[in-house]
Amino acid sequence: MDETAVTLRRAAQEERHTAEQKSIGAAESKAAQSGGVDPVLVAATLRELLAGRDGIVVDETITHSRIVRRHLRTTAPDSYFYVQGGLGQGIAVALGVKLAARERPVVLTIGDGAFTYNPVIPSYDAARAYELPVLIVVFNNRVYKSMNLNHRRFYPDGAAAGTGSGSAPTCTGCPGSRPSPNRSGCTPRPSTPPTPSRPPWSAR
Repeated sequence: MDETAVTLRRAAQEERHTAEQKSIGAAESKAAQSGGVDPVLVAATLRELLAGRDGIVVDETITHSRIVRRHLRTTAPDSYFYVQGGLGQGIAVALGVKLAARERPVVLTIGDGAFTYNPVIPSYDAARAYELPVLIVVFNNRVYKSMNLNHRRFYPDGAAAGTGSGSAPTCTGCPGSRPSPNRSGCTPRPSTPPTPSRPPWSAR
């Protein structure tokens, strides 16, 4: 074994690790000063909440998954599980994890789109019936962001934007018009997060 090469590789890796930790810290400091609820700050706050609690995070975020993984900084075995396959499994997976590790707090991170794919009411009923308290953190960006990004990537000008939709009223015999986003009367504004009184696992 070339000890010199090993030493150089180790030093290079330590340098990259140090740079990454500084970058994470800078991103979290910037997020703490943002006007809205920044996903970076949510993930960092969740990390602090679980510190020393031997917690488990089940993740069904899509566009925020890299942020969650990066800022949770989990290192212990069986402390992070990403939900594979199609959307709509997150709550069930989290309940299964809680069933297998009742003594450990379990948190599900999930986007608002993925959340609606889940059988929410039956899952809540199962959690109550089998005494499986789980904290669910919904990353609400008010859009199917993954789908939206792919549409914009492949159709940056909007494939249907230039069609006019004028033929639809003609075919149906009904009057129609193209609505303007400026006429909606809605003004986007940052959401205000609720203040939790205590984590759900502290109730028992």
